Amino acid sequence: MTSFVLKKALLIIPSLIALSVIVFFLSKAAPGDRVQMFMTIRGSQLERLSYAQQKQVYAEVYRELGLDKAVFYFNITPRYFPDTLHKVFPTEKKAVMKAWLKATQNREWVNQVFVKQEALVTQLEQLENTSEAPLYQKMATYLKTIHANPDLPEATYIAKTLKDHVAKQSTSLLPKTQEQLNDYLDIFLNSPKKATSLTAFLPKFTWHGTNNQYHQWMVKTLRFDFGISMTDGQPAGKKIKDAFIWTFSYVLIAYLLSLFLSISLGLYTAYYQNKWQDKLISTGSFILYAVPLFWLGTMAIVFLTTDTYGGWLHIFPDIGVGSAFGTMNLFEKLIEGLPHLILPALLLSIHGTASAIRLVRNTAVVELKADYILTARSKGISENRMVFRHLLPNTLLPITTALISGFPGALAGSVVIEVIFNIPGMGRLLFDSIRQLDWSVVFAIVMLLGVLTFIIYLIGDILYAWINPKIKYQSS
Repeated sequence: MTSFVLKKALLIIPSLIALSVIVFFLSKAAPGDRVQMFMTIRGSQLERLSYAQQKQVYAEVYRELGLDKAVFYFNITPRYFPDTLHKVFPTEKKAVMKAWLKATQNREWVNQVFVKQEALVTQLEQLENTSEAPLYQKMATYLKTIHANPDLPEATYIAKTLKDHVAKQSTSLLPKTQEQLNDYLDIFLNSPKKATSLTAFLPKFTWHGTNNQYHQWMVKTLRFDFGISMTDGQPAGKKIKDAFIWTFSYVLIAYLLSLFLSISLGLYTAYYQNKWQDKLISTGSFILYAVPLFWLGTMAIVFLTTDTYGGWLHIFPDIGVGSAFGTMNLFEKLIEGLPHLILPALLLSIHGTASAIRLVRNTAVVELKADYILTARSKGISENRMVFRHLLPNTLLPITTALISGFPGALAGSVVIEVIFNIPGMGRLLFDSIRQLDWSVVFAIVMLLGVLTFIIYLIGDILYAWINPKIKYQSS
């Protein structure tokens, strides 16, 4: 049994690595600028800084967050891409450089025009105190617009417009500034033609080692360091920990209740197969399973938590968790909040039970026709003993399936329940974080739920082998 458990546990490791890679790259593809969000939390006011100062502050935060490192252990890029493209910031600039590189396949030209543009913008903004300040500001805006456009033909059209404007304003511009602008525009408007040689299209493999963003993110994750929340600056791990307490408290209740109801009602309907008891419970479970959880929750709030339709219907406390707040200890919070979690736990358990009843019932119906049941009845064994001593053990495999799949399902359903009932759990935190683009929290929750799901299914495999030793030997 020990070797079986070890084999199953080792098989989880590749799955966890694959999950971590998927979650990490999803976080990199998420919208929003992490550097800008981080600076907002710190209270940085970039609008008061010059272009050069903004770039310097941005670069410091960019390096602090480790974004100047390669994304993964290796990458495969076109041969004309520079090896240091990952050091380019911000994201918009990197996207424009990639587009222009694909259009020209000439990294020297792309690098040259970007360097000259940045130097020119810095110089033009230093002339804001002169009599021709509006003109210089207009020139700087033209340059920024050109380098914000990934479509090179459109950017070229804007550059031609700027060249005409420079020619018309030649008497108003400083000679040195005019010379630098014309030099930049001559280089930009004479962009090289796309290469046609075969070597330009060959991919390039670059190895970055462990000094990359994924490796550092994974090391921090293993230490339960998920970074900081981009909404309030709190550690993401602390916010998830506080939310997990609420989610786990009522999901566990709902899960155990759902397990009890599905087993008992599934065996009951199988025992009374095709009778009115079976038809009533089966029809009711179909209806409850078909009803969306958000609608069921909304109706429960309207009718069971208020006295709008009569005081006798006000059975459960209001939504939320009462007056529980941060300064309370864990025990005090649970004592205050648990009465408010009874109705959400009931709804979650009912919805989960509705799908599991059929699984237990169908297996029990087959087992009731087996020879060992007929033999047990012929020996005069009581019905209760026959059900609990013989029928139940032989239906444990599908029950275990319901048990294992029920917990991840309950966690998934918690998102809807917590939003509707205003419970400060992981589901509500996930919903709010997605709305607020707080990706540090979002992907930490996704990673945590994935790990929990893997662990639960590992427990399921162990239970299968314990219930039916044939599974253990077949897997060997």
